[in-house]
Amino acid sequence: MDGWDRAKARTEEFVGRTEEVVGAAYGDAALEVHGEALRLQGEVEEDARREAEREAEEAAAVRKRAAAAEALRRGETAPED
Repeated sequence: MDGWDRAKARTEEFVGRTEEVVGAAYGDAALEVHGEALRLQGEVEEDARREAEREAEEAAAVRKRAAAAEALRRGETAPED
């Protein structure tokens, strides 16, 4: 998820929460529910972005460990960062 997608997700959270509050204040259940849906969608997108970043970091760490193990197996010095 790039910066634009992250901003979109955060904006959906904010707009959704605003609609929830306005809907509750004016007794507009449809607006309140729509706001909650937007907020939840933004949260899900943000969580997915964080999970993808975490998985990418873990994969990079695994590749680095594998390269170091292979270098040691061949009797070479482990690669540096």
